[in-house]
Amino acid sequence: MNITKIVLENFRVYAGRQELNFQLEPKKSLFIISGENGYGKTTLLSALVWCLYGKQMAEVDDKYKNEIRSAGGYDSFLVQNLYNELSEENGSYSVSVTFSDVLLPHLPYGEVCITRSVSVGQRKEQVRILIEGKNNELTDGFTPDMFINDFILSREVAKFFFFDAEQIVFFAEAQGDIEKMRLRRAFAEVLGLKKYEDISDHLYGLRRRLREEGANKQETKELNSLQEQILESENELKHAKERLADCKEKIAHAQQRTEDLHERLHREGQSMSLEEISRLKQAKEESQKQRDKVHERFKELLNIIPFVVARKRTETLYKQVRLEEKSEPSANQVGVKIGGVVKKIRAVLQQDYDRYGKKIEEIIRESYHSHKSKVVPLLDFSRQEREDFYRLYDRLRGDATPALRDIMREYEERSRELASIRRRVQSQESKERNPIIRELRSSIEREEKSIEKTNKTLLESQEEVTILEYKIGSLRRATEKIEGKIKLDQRRQRKDAEIKKILDKLKVLTTKLMKEKAVEFETEMMKSLKELMHKDTLIDEVKVIVTRHTMEVRFYHGGIELRKSAFSKGEQQLYATALLKTLVSLSGDKFPIFIDSPLQKLDTVHSKKLLSNFYPRISDQVILLPLWEKELSTKEYETLTPMIAQTIHIEHLNGRSHFKPQYDVEVATY
Repeated sequence: MNITKIVLENFRVYAGRQELNFQLEPKKSLFIISGENGYGKTTLLSALVWCLYGKQMAEVDDKYKNEIRSAGGYDSFLVQNLYNELSEENGSYSVSVTFSDVLLPHLPYGEVCITRSVSVGQRKEQVRILIEGKNNELTDGFTPDMFINDFILSREVAKFFFFDAEQIVFFAEAQGDIEKMRLRRAFAEVLGLKKYEDISDHLYGLRRRLREEGANKQETKELNSLQEQILESENELKHAKERLADCKEKIAHAQQRTEDLHERLHREGQSMSLEEISRLKQAKEESQKQRDKVHERFKELLNIIPFVVARKRTETLYKQVRLEEKSEPSANQVGVKIGGVVKKIRAVLQQDYDRYGKKIEEIIRESYHSHKSKVVPLLDFSRQEREDFYRLYDRLRGDATPALRDIMREYEERSRELASIRRRVQSQESKERNPIIRELRSSIEREEKSIEKTNKTLLESQEEVTILEYKIGSLRRATEKIEGKIKLDQRRQRKDAEIKKILDKLKVLTTKLMKEKAVEFETEMMKSLKELMHKDTLIDEVKVIVTRHTMEVRFYHGGIELRKSAFSKGEQQLYATALLKTLVSLSGDKFPIFIDSPLQKLDTVHSKKLLSNFYPRISDQVILLPLWEKELSTKEYETLTPMIAQTIHIEHLNGRSHFKPQYDVEVATY
């Protein structure tokens, strides 16, 4: 699948009708669209994402969600997209994308044109899809959003095809639960696992409906009440997780701004020696590591809070586990009994051969009943599960509340220590009376106060998420308990039994596929990292941890896990790029890839590897949107020339942007 044409009409800085035609050439996959800051490179990406997904573009990337939120909602966002010299009353705009070689059911590879338009005065948005230039009955059975999601590109994976090479680092780090959940959804979607999970969810819903249909009035009332509480708690959890994600994003951006301000400050004038600065940075790094360790302990303690809250039930659970363990016969006892049975069988066979069958049956039955445990196995834990539970129980014997207070107190002490080191840097900076330096110092102070304040909110949000997740789990268990008591009639029992068989088979299938795909992912990721990173000894093992809801990629060197946050900015971007390359390679999908800021934060060695090993081969059509000379130099452009199909420059005059095809001689002047 390739993009052959993009048309923007009165969309933001693109006044009037601006048409971009891609001249596809065999063995030349690269298209360069260059322009200065503010000319419309990022706007072009936004236009494409909006054309495909409309309001649902917020699900593609947080930057679009924040853009819509900052505008005051989607309706206001639509108004702001109109070219600013047109009146809202009569103004309208549109974005159109034409794809070639689209694989459609019952049709040969065809051309699909998607146009999304807005009449601002009427607040009316429309989507039109043409196949081979005409309306087609294939689109009648789908909403436009469904058609695009199923046949063009799913929202879950769009982030990996329209991405900012610098900003994707925050997503690729996947430190929090929300990022891990998004990575898990992308993993399932790209590798074809999501359809099986969707079927499972649908079948679970069918089983739930069977029980709802068979419930009496009281059971129905209780189930409805629980369902309302679950929906309310899930809504609260959604908002809590959004606050958590916002906090992490704010902290990441504030830390980046602080680093940039410090760099500017040192460039303006710094009285400290390089050696002193180096020692101070090392001390700050160590202090940061210690505070991070305390934070990790805090998160671990949060995991056992639900068991502390339900202490009485945990005690009951402990007694049951101990009871079941004691009731299990030892291997020696079982062996003795079996030996006794064998002796009796031999005796019977010698005495009366004709009656051996009946007598043997009586002896075995007698032996089984005489040693059957009187304890009903409610849990039936394995030895490993019992050991895990006992370790958890030992931790619960103490009071978790003082421990939580101690950790928070230690976190505050570590924070003060870190702030003290930062103040020492500031004390040196204060020697400079330059007004520029004073302004930089004030900006740093504001950023650090903002980080400290946001960190507090982040801890509170983490605790809120943990409590809500425990509450939802409890409500669901209560629902399952009521559903388990509901007696189904024979017809519903048969249906339920058949659905359960299918679910069991799907579980086995998806578990097997998940393990296979995880191994493929690890192998491909390691291969991509070796191709892109020049430090061959940095990473020697990749592990993918996939659960039902989350996914995490971990790196190791010599058996020791590496912290991705300790990588340089360039290494983080290369990791993100390798993640993208792995997902795209395993998907087999050759959808065009758009990359904004392609070589930002990278040194010469890494840039060369990226240009030669990654960009030309990741897809049949790769569109790079660099800032000329800063993100793509003339020398780098010359390296890519044999693989470039077309170069286009965005020109900007009197507040309007338009596309202009370029040639090698012209490009060299930019």
